[in-house]
Amino acid sequence: MSSFGRVAALVVALALAVTGCQTEIRHTKIRKSRVTPSPHVTWTSRVRPVELEGRPVAGDRKLDTRSAKPGDLTEKELFGDGTLRSLSGSLTYRRVEQHLTSFCRDAVWGVERALLDADCEQVARAVYLSDDRRYQALAAVIDVRDRNAAERLRAALDGRAGFLSPMRGTRFHHAVRWDRARVTGVGHYVTVTWLQPVDAARTSPDGAAEFARNAPRDPWTRVLRARY
Repeated sequence: MSSFGRVAALVVALALAVTGCQTEIRHTKIRKSRVTPSPHVTWTSRVRPVELEGRPVAGDRKLDTRSAKPGDLTEKELFGDGTLRSLSGSLTYRRVEQHLTSFCRDAVWGVERALLDADCEQVARAVYLSDDRRYQALAAVIDVRDRNAAERLRAALDGRAGFLSPMRGTRFHHAVRWDRARVTGVGHYVTVTWLQPVDAARTSPDGAAEFARNAPRDPWTRVLRARY
């Protein structure tokens, strides 16, 4: 082979090598992009209460179906002046975060299918802190098709598959030694009240009794019934 032929072969070989490296780099970048976590998934997105109690969704002739609903709930209706009293009346809770969305799946993890089947229209969530800074609480209301759909969704939330997601930036603990939530509802609404100590290491000798004293009052049912 002439010297010119050897040089030409060397140029072709180098070109193929460079092309192969570029292909591998592009392929590697694509593979990495496929496994990059979504920016909407945070460390708080899969927190679940340690203790959970459920009560069947209550019937209400005016609220049992969404067909009679005169429009979406507003932030002013739902969140009011931003304060709640505890069930015992001894604590005051002040709202530190609120969120109202029609993108229901963004507000839960693990029970997205149940929300889809229930024809969810709105999810409202608010986080409160007690004045003594011992407790934080998440209160939520979920608007679905009718009472039967609400009861099925309540049962799904009572299961172990998933739960509500605290809003981004809200620090609900992953591994507390005690916290408790109640899932219930009225008509075509499911309501959730979740109480957690600010100190993740705190224990409670009787979680049900502590919840009964110190959880914030349900802010939703009075508002929902007042609309009709």
